[in-house]
Amino acid sequence: MNGYQEFYDFMEEYTCFFQDAADLEEEKLAALLSDDLHRIERALMEHQRVTKQIEQYELRRAQLQERLGIGGKTFREIIDLTDGAERQDLKFLFSAFEAAIQCIKHANARSLDIARLNLRILDEISPVGITDPQLYDQHGVSADTMGKSVNLLHKQV
Repeated sequence: MNGYQEFYDFMEEYTCFFQDAADLEEEKLAALLSDDLHRIERALMEHQRVTKQIEQYELRRAQLQERLGIGGKTFREIIDLTDGAERQDLKFLFSAFEAAIQCIKHANARSLDIARLNLRILDEISPVGITDPQLYDQHGVSADTMGKSVNLLHKQV
């Protein structure tokens, strides 16, 4: 295959990126389980960063494949275009690539399950309407307490 080494090097870099992303997905899951808001926020920001990087990698991959004359082909189809040692190397790389993606999918699915469970729990324990954003102003003050003094220290008993 023409451009084999360039394609292999790019896909190896992309695979390493997905392996790192899998670790970050596991951290996101651990953050959700920890109930540590700062940790959760950090993990979600990392998730957004990784999502943007995936978009960039996909654009670069598509451009590379077009340039090499294999545009629109899947990784498996590209493997089928090779033989010998190149084919074996790409198969091994594909296995690592696929494993990293499966780890990400698994951790992400577990994270979504935990987030849904936490939302369901909040919904069940919260008084009706307390989470309605229309009940609060831009400072987080409840519409029920606006204009009222809620200083309990000045209240006579």
